[in-house]
Amino acid sequence: MLLGRRRQITRTVWDRLVCSRAAHSLPPHTIFLPAGRDSTKERAQRALPAGRTPVACLLGWVGCGERALRKYADLYTRRGVDVIALLLKPQHVALPVSRGESTMKCIADVLSAADTRERPIMVQGFSAGAFMYGNLLTELGRRGAEGADFAARIKGSVWDSPVDASGVPFGLSRAIMD
Repeated sequence: MLLGRRRQITRTVWDRLVCSRAAHSLPPHTIFLPAGRDSTKERAQRALPAGRTPVACLLGWVGCGERALRKYADLYTRRGVDVIALLLKPQHVALPVSRGESTMKCIADVLSAADTRERPIMVQGFSAGAFMYGNLLTELGRRGAEGADFAARIKGSVWDSPVDASGVPFGLSRAIMD
């Protein structure tokens, strides 16, 4: 009983730390790269501006670096698409409820804000990024009609070596040890 209460308190504190920043602040380990610029050289931002420009949500693999995801982001930014990139850390997968779900909840909150609701969304995931996408779908399911409206804005997805829950233990241990 006490352990369950402690987890709930810890999760509440984490949600406040991650989600209570400015209206469109992104969660930790998440960056924004604006469209129309060379994303390999552009300085990463920590907030999503209002607008109607399409946005690609890149969900990286465990341990991926910013430099690696910028190569993929450049494919989108050169075509006029803004990019949100999640640099997946081991704790996002090892602690799916306290870290993974709360991170995806914050990304969903940012993309559901009143002045970003017009943005079409493209999702691209790598390896455990598919697992994180599952967390996003779980969050959208909890939101009911609002989640269905959000899901309707997802115009496409690209998956590279997706991992489901059964492949997470092997991949996570390998990513940490390598």
